[in-house]
Amino acid sequence: MKNNRQQAILQIITSTDVETQDMLLQKLLEKGYSVTQATVSRDIKKMGLVKEADPSGKYRYICHKTELPQQSAKYVNILKETMTDIVNANNLVVIKTYPGMANAAAAAFDTIFMIRYLLPQPLLRLQPHLHNRLRKSLNNGVLYA
Repeated sequence: MKNNRQQAILQIITSTDVETQDMLLQKLLEKGYSVTQATVSRDIKKMGLVKEADPSGKYRYICHKTELPQQSAKYVNILKETMTDIVNANNLVVIKTYPGMANAAAAAFDTIFMIRYLLPQPLLRLQPHLHNRLRKSLNNGVLYA
């Protein structure tokens, strides 16, 4: 539930200029999330969201994390060591792993996905052909994480 809510917050702030926590709270309520202002405040802090002025001088929330935190490098390594292939299956992205490693890869992917949303930087550390195929899949299809 928390990860879904935080993904919704990222979607809201990337698609809408959110100026206040109250505005974010209203958008979350419209999407069906029953949360309090305190919960929104904690999510903002945990996700590292910051306010930035746009050209007109209005402040809005943005996700300002540009690099993975140090402790998250291990998750990139887990993906790197467990993934064998990435294929598209209609509107799904299938990440193939070594036998018995799917749960570890999925947990690492979820963690990285929440840290960087669509993973532009961390995937550069993966094998180049896997990186390109996953980026293409993310751009062309719907990712179900």
